[in-house]
Amino acid sequence: MASYIVRRLQQMVPVLFLVSILVFSIIHLIPGDPVLIMGGSLLQNRPEVVEQLRHQLGLDQPLYVQYLQWITKALRGDLGVSMWNQEPVTKIILQRLPATIELALVSMLMALAVAIPGGIISGVRPNSLLDRVVTVFVTMGMSMPGFWLGIMLMLLFAVRLKWLPPVGYVPINQEPVRNLRYLVLPATTLAIVIAAPMMRFLRSSLLEVARMDYITTARAKGLSERIVIVRHALKNALIPFITVVGLELAGLLAGVVVIEWVFGWPGMGWLIVDTINRRNYSLLQSSVLLVALVFLFMNLIVDILYAFLDPRIRYE
Repeated sequence: MASYIVRRLQQMVPVLFLVSILVFSIIHLIPGDPVLIMGGSLLQNRPEVVEQLRHQLGLDQPLYVQYLQWITKALRGDLGVSMWNQEPVTKIILQRLPATIELALVSMLMALAVAIPGGIISGVRPNSLLDRVVTVFVTMGMSMPGFWLGIMLMLLFAVRLKWLPPVGYVPINQEPVRNLRYLVLPATTLAIVIAAPMMRFLRSSLLEVARMDYITTARAKGLSERIVIVRHALKNALIPFITVVGLELAGLLAGVVVIEWVFGWPGMGWLIVDTINRRNYSLLQSSVLLVALVFLFMNLIVDILYAFLDPRIRYE
């Protein structure tokens, strides 16, 4: 297992290198000059000032020179500074990460609390009343856009009932109670959105495993239905389910753009949208590279979990 993990970590290096080239190229193809966006009307009809600022920011150099300078510094742990406020990119990202991590973990825990029991009940008792209720929930959860669901929850619980604040964020280490009040609506919205596909995958996987010969053999031996489901069926059905959970969690940790924007949650998603609008190249490049790194690590964790769930899987 250790050699497999080392080999996978080594494979991440060329992948991240190719991602960095792709990200850098696409970002610089976005129309708009960051200098003109920063200056606005103040720099109109002042080409000499624009050229001076472009020279100070290194934007007048060839793209391959800009890329080599950025990637060389990144390999040394220096992600550069923001074009807008000259703050270190690492500092800005670290300021936004706690909000995204908190929202992602709470949303995932809420989604698992609904998806696992719902998927098991639906898979064990297909075509029952509970299965139909789960099917309705899955259909609604997968068909409703996340931003629309968030707005509806906001209108109900914040505007009409006034139980919760509509938007905002307070660090949990400063005011825990107020932080949780702000967290409820965005976390619930995300939990519903991601619980629906996870529940569907777990149900489908359980139904497929229930038809296997070893399940029939286990029942023929006289084992109770609870032991058959928990020890035999569920453990094997969790393999594709873990894949879905890993991808969903990676997406949450990368920043849920629309949900963070709707609820004013200052996480990585909001940061990426803001950097795109401002053409803040250095911050945007580093943020997207971090997103790619998160997905690579989550894929590695999922592969490792496969070996624990299925003893037939061995990484040599």
